[in-house]
Amino acid sequence: MTDIPWWVSESFWKKIAIWVTAGAFVILIFLTFDSLSQTSAGTRRVPAYTVINQQLDYRKNDQTGRFQPVIGDSQPLFGKVYSAAEAEALVDLGKKTVQAKNC
Repeated sequence: MTDIPWWVSESFWKKIAIWVTAGAFVILIFLTFDSLSQTSAGTRRVPAYTVINQQLDYRKNDQTGRFQPVIGDSQPLFGKVYSAAEAEALVDLGKKTVQAKNC
């Protein structure tokens, strides 16, 4: 009878598959919460909803060679300055409109 090495056995690879899947699941949960905290409105990467009251433009950055958004002076949207709650409601309505178009 031939001696089979331990790394060839079926039970070993089943255990490895379970550990890899569990580890990937834990990493996915961590990355999900990390992404949600970094992409919420009002953080360093995403401006607050009241940014709709300001002029938005794209300007080319000569160092990177890419266009980057630039927040300018005050410029009311459709002639009205929105409060933070109104701006959030307006952005939320826009998101729902885009989602409805995708259905």
